[in-house]
Amino acid sequence: MKRLLAIGLSLVFVLGAAACGGGGDAGDQESTATGQKAGAQQQPRMNVADSTLLAFIEASLELESFQQEMRSRMQEASGQEQGQEVRKQLMEERDSIIEAAGLSSPAHYDSVMRAVKTSDAVQERYTTLRDSVESDSAAADTAS
Repeated sequence: MKRLLAIGLSLVFVLGAAACGGGGDAGDQESTATGQKAGAQQQPRMNVADSTLLAFIEASLELESFQQEMRSRMQEASGQEQGQEVRKQLMEERDSIIEAAGLSSPAHYDSVMRAVKTSDAVQERYTTLRDSVESDSAAADTAS
């Protein structure tokens, strides 16, 4: 009886270990959404071009100023139908701001945002570029 119990527990242990991470192939597959390798506690490896980060920064700055307008227009919309129509218009305007900044789609904007939030290297480059853009903008404002 003890042997049968020991064999049963060993079998459960082996099957559990195999199911929880025995395969090396699954850990090497890259996630298409973030470029992050599947696996525990790994820093995601992401490659976002500086031109893409600059377009993201331009879109972000434009969207920050647009956000206040969005809030006031949503508050002014009375009734559920009118609110949905205003929301639809605002989302279309958001999408056009993103595309005008040079990003191909809102999904591309969102994927760059995830990269900035999850990758220390991308976040560092983003911060450096954003500081540069903001100082250039302040210098241009001072000159005019």
